[in-house]
Amino acid sequence: MPVKMKISLPTLLLSVAALLAACTPGSGKPEAEVAVPDAKVAVARVNGEPVYESDVLRRLRAAHGGDIEKVKEDPNRWQMLLDVATQTEVMDELLLQAAVADGMRVSAGEARELLDRTREVTGESAFGEMLEERGASEEAFRDFLVERELIRRYKDKLFGETGVEEDALQEYYEGHAETFEEPDQVRLEVFTFGGREAAEKIHGRWKGGESFDKIAAAYLDEGERVGRRTRWMPIDAVPVELRAKVDGADAGTVLEPVHVAEKFYVVRVIEKKEARSRGFDEVKDEIRGTILDLRRSKALDEWFKAASREAKIEYVR
Repeated sequence: MPVKMKISLPTLLLSVAALLAACTPGSGKPEAEVAVPDAKVAVARVNGEPVYESDVLRRLRAAHGGDIEKVKEDPNRWQMLLDVATQTEVMDELLLQAAVADGMRVSAGEARELLDRTREVTGESAFGEMLEERGASEEAFRDFLVERELIRRYKDKLFGETGVEEDALQEYYEGHAETFEEPDQVRLEVFTFGGREAAEKIHGRWKGGESFDKIAAAYLDEGERVGRRTRWMPIDAVPVELRAKVDGADAGTVLEPVHVAEKFYVVRVIEKKEARSRGFDEVKDEIRGTILDLRRSKALDEWFKAASREAKIEYVR
């Protein structure tokens, strides 16, 4: 009988990006029956269940994105990454099998909720594009989400909600002080143009009091996206041609157009933050999460080693 368990929306939100690019479900697994597409090549078998090459490659694309072709240029590194991704897929297969053997189930209603929330988070258009790229139906992707949810639940059972002692938090803080140092930072509004004339025209309009949003919208109406706002960034990360001007400017200043790598930049400094060291109380929760992640990673490795000794794992390629 299915066990009702509340699905965590924060957990779903944090993992959606990985879900969209990770592996498709295999066949013959409870609550995840899906036809295997043509040209599926197994690279390993875990207690008879296949781990597919396409799943391994999708995991690598999720990790490296557009850099994947560059990574392939180094055969040794590429092979190492393939091995690691394959091992991770094998681990997930073992976790899934352990969850099913433990009697964990995802009800039909929970499965629909997983699918609907994923669609909501990604947006209808991106969701459809993702399904097309995967060559998957909604039902197949729902089954994949079910598998990921079972794996997550089994991990939660393995590790539980382990606490972290205050002394351990303080010790980590003192031993990683440089981690909590923040450099001088800045947020910018930026327009980028291919020619100086357009850049100077916008500079005049901006200095004259027109808002960033109004100027950007006018160009967007003509099909050009020339404006963007940055997140907080170290001033050292600003292009060298702009850095000194940005560093010396007050918040609210619109800088003269600057030529950078065949483009002309018109920049306004939104706000600045001076370098500082974040205090212990400010980062305590962050440290707790880091320590928990480290402990869970170690525990998962130990579980995997023990489970691997008892399982029949065959590496086909």
